[in-house]
Order: sequence, then structure tokens, then C-alpha cells
Amino acid sequence: MLNVLIFTHVVLASTHAGTASTVGQCDISQLALDEHWLFPSSSQTMSLLQTQSVKTQPLLQMQAVKAKRVEVGRNEAEHSIDSLAGFGAIGWFVAAVLACWATAPSMKTAGAKATYEELWPYARHTGFFACFIAQASWLYYFFLANKAADPHFGTYFWPISPDLPTLVAMDICAELVRRMVTYNAKYVIFCICFGMSKEDYVFAKGARSEWTESDVAHFSEKYGAHNIKVMDAINRRLGHVIVNVWRIVLLGFLARSISGRLQLLIVSAVISTSWRFLLEHSKSNVASFMFAGARISDGRFGRFNQVIVSFFSSAGKILAILIFLRSSSPLCDTETEMGSLIGLALVPLLWGDTFGELVGSFWGRLQFPVLGLGQGAKHKTVEGTVAVWMSSTIGLLVKIAIRPLPPSLAHWMPLHLAAIVAFAATAGEALAPCGTDNYSVVVSSAIALAVMRRC
Repeated sequence: MLNVLIFTHVVLASTHAGTASTVGQCDISQLALDEHWLFPSSSQTMSLLQTQSVKTQPLLQMQAVKAKRVEVGRNEAEHSIDSLAGFGAIGWFVAAVLACWATAPSMKTAGAKATYEELWPYARHTGFFACFIAQASWLYYFFLANKAADPHFGTYFWPISPDLPTLVAMDICAELVRRMVTYNAKYVIFCICFGMSKEDYVFAKGARSEWTESDVAHFSEKYGAHNIKVMDAINRRLGHVIVNVWRIVLLGFLARSISGRLQLLIVSAVISTSWRFLLEHSKSNVASFMFAGARISDGRFGRFNQVIVSFFSSAGKILAILIFLRSSSPLCDTETEMGSLIGLALVPLLWGDTFGELVGSFWGRLQFPVLGLGQGAKHKTVEGTVAVWMSSTIGLLVKIAIRPLPPSLAHWMPLHLAAIVAFAATAGEALAPCGTDNYSVVVSSAIALAVMRRC
């Protein structure tokens, strides 16, 4: 290869000099110099590189300073947005609490008159305002906080995820199956197992907007207050177990992306809350079919309670995903771990909330007061609260045995993690007003898991 290059260079030099002599007539010293130019020594190469490095060093320093300024600016902007979002969320939440507090005297006055006609409008106004405004404020906070931390956060919401149509179709089909099961099971539980007459059953599954306290008293006196409570618990928990098992399968295994999960939950929240709101006062068979889970003990608020539960349940799952995104770090691959994380957060809702109500309804004796709407939503039991913690812990251990912990939680002992998450879920369930525990249990579990990921 060297001979070919030397020969080519000699020919070019001879042509440039205007001579057609042989190679032997070429200036050997010039040839050696040209060969040295073609193949410089290592010392010359290092010298050249050092010269170029000295020339480019100021430029690299300027680029580093600029990058540092951009990073500082981004951190300051993120901190400012976090602060703004936090103050905004707290402000909205305080406003909702003040509204509830301001409305309380009117509700107490109405309650003293012992008429649903007086209590009904105040309770509905307070319930809608508190649940929608307060929960929207926390969704607003975590949305802005995640947007500040991740410039690509908006891609989770737009464009539409390719698997969204399939997920929505599967969810609607599963919801219809659940409604069919609970609607038919309600007849079996109420009429066949507890002997409720057909007339009372038709009245119980109908519209609630004209119910009075005497209607609830009629069922309690005829069938026993304890039996009514047990019937309500079995009927309600059956649908609860079906829907949350499906949610764990759907969000934990079938949905493959964070964008698909978030968009599905948003669409589901809009659809489920809207149709419940529109059919709440309807006397049609469709409304009776869709509100099969309404409790007798909740009286006039039976269907209204399910409207509130629908919104809180969807909002809790959305907020849980936002919390997990907020807890991400370079060592935590949230994209691949999200299915496992959301499954862990839903286990206490599935088993803890279910056994809490069943144990409290069957054997609960030690009661403590809670907020809530409805004749039966006045207290919870210590026995039910203990059942929430025990069943949540066992359920989490089973879940971990079936599907191991994600890498960001692998450093925790399964028993320790299960006990801590179950405790957080139990605290959320015990402190939550009736109708909001589907939200508080999931969010409390998500917060505990998010903190444990970073510890």
C-alpha cells in the first residue's frame, strides 16, 4: 500500500513539474518529505490534537455554562410551578371545605325538621361541590407537577393511544357483564335468601328521589335492620369484587402503556359518571339495571351515593398513576413498572374494602362516627377496620407471590411492604367519608408505594 501511494505521489509531482521522466529522476528528498506528510508521526499527531483542544476549550466551557444555566432555570421553573400548583390545589381544597362548613348549619337545621325535602338539596349541593372541586384540585396539582418535571408528559394524553379503542371496548363489555351479574344476584340475595316480597323488591330497585325516612324504616321493621345491612353489604361487595378484579387485569396486564391507562381511565370516568348522573332520577328499567348496587339503607341517597362513588373511584386511579409518575427517578423505570404498581395499589381496594364492609356488617359492634350521606352512612366499626388491614396485607402477599415486586421495590421485604401499604390503605379507609373510600384507599396505597420506591 505504501509503494502504491509513493508511486502515485511521484507521478503527480512529475506531471506538475512538466516532466515525463522515470521515477528514478525524481527528487528523493522531496519524496521523503511528501511521505512524511502523508504519514505524520505520533508526536506530531498529539501536538495537532493539543492545539485543537486548546482552541475548542473556551467553546466547550461556554456550552457547559449555558447548559448549567438552562438546568438551573428549568429547576427554578419546576419549583415555581410546583409551588403555584400546590398553593392552587390547597386553595381549591380549602374552598371546598369552607363551603361544606358553611352549608352544615343549613343541613343541621333541615335534619332537625326530619324531612328529606329540606335535607336533599343541601346535601346534594355539598356533596357535588366537595367531591368534584376538591378532587379536581389534587389532579390539577399533580398534572402541573408532572408536566414541569417531564417535558414529554403531555404525550400521555395526546395523541390518542393506539390501544385505547380496544381497551374501551373491553371495559364496556366487562361493565355490562358485571351489571347483568349484580342485577340478577340482587334478586337472589334479596328475595330468595332473605325472603323479600316482590313488591318491596321492585320498590327497592326503583328511583330514590321520592323516598322518605319512613320508607327506610319500613324495610328495617319488616326485615330487620341487621338483615338489611347484610343484604346491602353482600350485594354491593359482589359488584365491587368483580369490577376491581377486572381493573387489576385490565390496567396491570392488558394495558401496555401509561398513555393507554390514563386515557382509558379518563374516558371511563366521563362515561360512567355521566350516565349515572343522567339516570339518577329515572324510573326506567335501564336505570334499575345500572343502579343495581344502590343500598336500601342509604334511602333517598342510594343512587346519589353511586354517582359520587363513580367519580371518586376513577379520580383515585388517575391520581395514583400521576403519583407514581411523580415518584420516578433515573433508577426507576416507571413505564415498565406501572402495571405492577397500579396492581399493588388496587389490591387493598379489592380485598380490604370488601372484607371491611362484610365483617363490619355481620359482626361489627364497636362503632365510631364518620361523615357521609344516607341513613346508613353514619358510622364504621373497629372490627371492619381491622379486617381492612388484615385482608389487605394477605391480599398483597398473594399478589407479590403471583407477580414479584418491580425493581424499584425489590429491596423491601414482602411482608414489610404489605404491612405498610395495608396500614396506609386502612388509615385512608377509616378516615374517609362514606362514598369516598374507593378514592382514599387507592390514593393512600399509591402514596405509600411512591415513598417506598424512593427510600
